[in-house]
Amino acid sequence: MNSILYVGIDVSKESNQVHAMNYNQKRLLYKSFPNSESGADNLEDVLLKLLHKHEFKSIQIVLETTGVYSAHIATYLSASSKLMPYNVLVYLINPKISKNYRKSFSDMDKTDPKDAFVLADLARVDRLKLVKPFRGSQRLALSRLTRHRFHYAELLSKEKTYVLNNIFLKFSDFNNVFSNNFGATAVKVLLEFKTIDEIINSSLEELTDFLISTSKNKFKNPELIAKELKAAARNSYRLDKMAYDSINISIASSMNLITFYEREIKALDKQILHLVKGLQ
Repeated sequence: MNSILYVGIDVSKESNQVHAMNYNQKRLLYKSFPNSESGADNLEDVLLKLLHKHEFKSIQIVLETTGVYSAHIATYLSASSKLMPYNVLVYLINPKISKNYRKSFSDMDKTDPKDAFVLADLARVDRLKLVKPFRGSQRLALSRLTRHRFHYAELLSKEKTYVLNNIFLKFSDFNNVFSNNFGATAVKVLLEFKTIDEIINSSLEELTDFLISTSKNKFKNPELIAKELKAAARNSYRLDKMAYDSINISIASSMNLITFYEREIKALDKQILHLVKGLQ
C-alpha cells in the first residue's frame, strides 16, 4: 500500500488553495488557507492531522513557481520541524509542467477547482523525477542573493555608461590612452588632474613619476604612456572652469558608486558560492 500523502497548493497573493489525496486519488482535503504565517501554521497542523489519521509515512507537496507568492509557503513547509519526520518533499515546478499535464484532464469541468488537484496528481503519478526538491531557506536565500547581484550588476553597468559621457566631456581623447578607463591609474588621472591643461603643463618627468606611483610600477613603459597622455590632452576639447568643476564632481561621485557596486558584488559572489556549496 502506498503510504504517501500527495498535496497540491495553488498559490495566489491572498490565499493558498490546497488539495490533498492518497494514491487512489481519494480527496482527503480541499481547503483554502490565507497566504500568511498564521495560514501556514494552520495548514501545517491540518496536514499533520491527516498524516496521523491515515498513517502516512511521508508527504509530497507540489506548487508552481509564482514569483514571490510561492516563496514563503514553500520555505515554511520544506523547513517545518513538525513535517520533517514524514520525509517532507516540496517541489516548486515550472507552470509549463502542470499546464501540459492538465491536458490529460480535458474531461474535467472548467469550473472545477482542479489546479491544486493537478499539482497533487503530478506527484502521485511520479512525474517529478527530474525536478529537484526545494531546499527551503537555502534556495530562497540563493535566489534573493542572485537577484540582488543582478540588480547591482545592472546599476554598475548603467553607472559606467553614464560616467563615460562625463569623461568624454572632460577629456574627449582619454579613451585612446588606457585600455581600461576604470583601471586604478586611469581613475587617478581623471580625479587628480582637474583640467586637461594641468596635464599639458606638467613636465614629462612629473607625469611619468605620477603614473609609476599610481600604477605601482606596473607599466612596462610609463614614459611612453605619459607622452600619449599629454598628446591626448592637447588633442581634446577645452572647457571653462565652471564646466570642469561640475563635471569633476559628477565623475568623482560616479567613481565612488562604481567602487561601491564592485565591492558589494564581490561580497555577494562569496556568499552565493557559500550557499551553492551547501546545496551540492
